[in-house]
Amino acid sequence: MKKVKDKKQLIIEAAMKIFCRDGFHKATVSEIAAKAGVGKGTIYEYFDSKKQLFIEMMKYYANLYYENLIAAIEKEKTIMDKLKRYILIEEEIMTKHGDLAQIFMREAYNIGLEVHKIMKNNRIKQIQFFADLIQAGIDEGIFRNVNPYTAALAFMGSVHHIQVSKIFIKDSYSEEINIENLHDLLLNGIKK
Repeated sequence: MKKVKDKKQLIIEAAMKIFCRDGFHKATVSEIAAKAGVGKGTIYEYFDSKKQLFIEMMKYYANLYYENLIAAIEKEKTIMDKLKRYILIEEEIMTKHGDLAQIFMREAYNIGLEVHKIMKNNRIKQIQFFADLIQAGIDEGIFRNVNPYTAALAFMGSVHHIQVSKIFIKDSYSEEINIENLHDLLLNGIKK
């Protein structure tokens, strides 16, 4: 049973590399099989089609991202440290796996509704996690009484766009971005 699981995971990991390099439409099952070190026919023992493999790959990495994100944040003791940790994790993930994030975004609407649902469900779980965290901060008197969902969206969206600017766009302002300033700005705002 363990060997079956390992082979399926090898295929998913190989698929991620090929899809990131070539995109969904140019990637071939033969190349994915070669990268995984299995025969082309073996791919079809686990996945009905290239599209199903792509969808399973997205599910796998979306779940892996969410589980690792939550585990890392939960290790921090204070709410402020948990939010700061999120900024650091987002930077690390964008730097190391930005190509995967780009393929998620690029192919989400091309592949179909299933991919869109994966992304939407993952996003909802993440927003709920941060809304709960912000609500805990409100309950503890750390934050003023704001709508926790709106605050979660504003926090996550700001972190994402700032990291995209810093890592992918690399505009003239990106060199001025540092984690301490970002953390301070997001949690204390711009008001004197």
